[in-house]
Amino acid sequence: MNDTKPIDEVADGDCLAAPVLDANGNVLLPEGKVLNAALIDKLKSLSITELAIVTPHDEEDLDRLRDEITASVEEIFSKTELDALMLELKNRVLAAKLRDLKSRD
Repeated sequence: MNDTKPIDEVADGDCLAAPVLDANGNVLLPEGKVLNAALIDKLKSLSITELAIVTPHDEEDLDRLRDEITASVEEIFSKTELDALMLELKNRVLAAKLRDLKSRD
């Protein structure tokens, strides 16, 4: 299920149910992109006022969102050398994002 939310109600970890387009129809962010605070702030600066957000209501939706969150965190940390400290940070970030998803269920 999907909901259109005002951008001020969109949270870190929310997943786009539809692509975000600019005034010319160019894709700014694809459907399925997991949002973070920086992306939300950037969209606000572009005067985006609402977004279509996936609202998980069944286990299949939750599994897909977990996979997307995990992939997003992996992508962020792929650009760093994963020494013990960075690996611990990556694991904590992932755990926090998954807890946040569970709390919204």
